[in-house]
Amino acid sequence: MGCDAEPDGAGAAVEVFRVRLVPIILIADRHDPDLVKRAVAAPVMAYFVKPVAPTSLLPAVSIALRRFAEFEAVRRKVEEFRKALDERKVIERAKGILMRKSGLGEVDTYHRLQQLTRNSNLNLADVADSILLAEEAYQPAAG
Repeated sequence: MGCDAEPDGAGAAVEVFRVRLVPIILIADRHDPDLVKRAVAAPVMAYFVKPVAPTSLLPAVSIALRRFAEFEAVRRKVEEFRKALDERKVIERAKGILMRKSGLGEVDTYHRLQQLTRNSNLNLADVADSILLAEEAYQPAAG
């Protein structure tokens, strides 16, 4: 597929998936090993060569929808884990700052963070972000 060429099914699948996550079934005019390779690499859930029997299409659609729902659940879970890990990193950095500044141990510092969380009606990650921001504000200006 050159720069000027119209996208084929696999290329179109990639473009559609980039805009919106949807299950994709590719129906090609002919068997093309290169297109099959690119369809596998693209987010294609099923691949047919015309003509397609209606009895083949319905099960493929059902399976594609089910697999896509599973894909979405995993994607959401990964995103939750990534967010939790990012928050944990921020909390640990804030805890380190408080330990240095207050001289408290790790357990007492964590209790202090929890107390700040309760008093401010913010979640722990937001309190930690505030501590990091305050620490940055007290740093000497660069340049």
